[in-house]
Amino acid sequence: MNKVKNKRAPLYARVVVDGKRVKIALRKWIELDDWSDERGVARGNRDAARETKHFIEEVRARLMQCYQKLQLQRQIITAESLRTIFWDPAKTNKVYAN
Repeated sequence: MNKVKNKRAPLYARVVVDGKRVKIALRKWIELDDWSDERGVARGNRDAARETKHFIEEVRARLMQCYQKLQLQRQIITAESLRTIFWDPAKTNKVYAN
């Protein structure tokens, strides 16, 4: 499904754990001309590109925090559990009770 509207596309994070992957809709849009498919980052030095680059780094850091949180609590780490905690950190203890 192509979600491009007015030469803008939504940003997603893809998380893969043990071969299982999920997409996380980041609720942010980017101009197609400002995106580098090869590098997977925003290109350019305009304010919008810099903000997008910063946003993507924040998302990566937050995903790493979610991963570490699950690890510290000795929870089973899955792509689905990372997505759940990414959007609702309060569910950390409820993701897997095993």
